[in-house]
Amino acid sequence: MIHAWAFILESSGEILNLQFPQGEAPDEGVSDDGIRTVVVGESNLPEDGCREYHYFIQNFVYNNSTSAFVKVGHKPNDYASWNFTTSSWDWDASLVLRDIRQVRNIKLTRCDWTVVQDSPLSAEQHAAARAYRTELRNITSTLDNPSNPEDVNWPSPPSFLA
Repeated sequence: MIHAWAFILESSGEILNLQFPQGEAPDEGVSDDGIRTVVVGESNLPEDGCREYHYFIQNFVYNNSTSAFVKVGHKPNDYASWNFTTSSWDWDASLVLRDIRQVRNIKLTRCDWTVVQDSPLSAEQHAAARAYRTELRNITSTLDNPSNPEDVNWPSPPSFLA
């Protein structure tokens, strides 16, 4: 009996979505964009909690080598992918740093006006803004293997910027 069709990112085994039986069935296999379509049925549906499909998507990946769904637990961050060789979560720290730099750049852009010569700030405020911007620029050198931008302890802006 078919329960659903799973759409899986071929490169990582991540379950992207489930489609429930209705109308025409999608073809099994791998599309040009790297999405694998797999029938989820009695023969390959794991027993532990997989009748709840939201849980299934969040806690299982598809092993292309064994054609089986594997329970791996909840993904620790948006950058993680399951490593079948080590049976652990891996993530690309350079992607995390890229996103941290994007957040940092937005914060810097929001206070660019403080460093122009004709800004309305007092000398004390100007110095506080410069110090804050320096902390922002140096943030990536103080990080210890962050798993996502939300884990960063961002410097507090001066009160006149908050």
